[in-house]
Amino acid sequence: MDRPGERPMDDLLTPTLQDAGEGQAAPGKRPFRLQSQVWIGVLGGVVPMFLLGMNNAGRLRLPAEQRRRMLLLGLAALAVLLAILIWAMFSAYGQASVGEPGFRRWIRLANQILGVLLYLAYSRLQQVADRRFQFAGGTHASLWIPGIAAVLAGFALQFAVLLVLAGARP
Repeated sequence: MDRPGERPMDDLLTPTLQDAGEGQAAPGKRPFRLQSQVWIGVLGGVVPMFLLGMNNAGRLRLPAEQRRRMLLLGLAALAVLLAILIWAMFSAYGQASVGEPGFRRWIRLANQILGVLLYLAYSRLQQVADRRFQFAGGTHASLWIPGIAAVLAGFALQFAVLLVLAGARP
């Protein structure tokens, strides 16, 4: 029991960000708002989300351990997307359905679902650093130009991979 005039020893009343480390972004680079990045996952899919998420991790100065986790998650999502593309191009079912109108739609939907799942994982890993940045009074950078550039770069890379796979198909 606490005595009158003494500070309470309850953990509930201690600041939660006291041991959180630095609360600033990398010099000259403000991070992007985590909630806005979901649109990159929805519109662009895995590749733009991977590029933008890793960029944002650097801007938030995430520890190396969290960056490695993000890298492994991104590479795993890219591997799953590549496996889906290879299966669709080379399996008997995929070859039979390549000419169907819904084929590209299903590939795009798989890409978008994987992009959103990657966003959820990335936002979870960046959440503490982003809250720390906001608590320190930081303002987020605009995502319009980098987001559009990431989505277009992702489309270009995916198109190049599809061309390579189409050329390798018997």
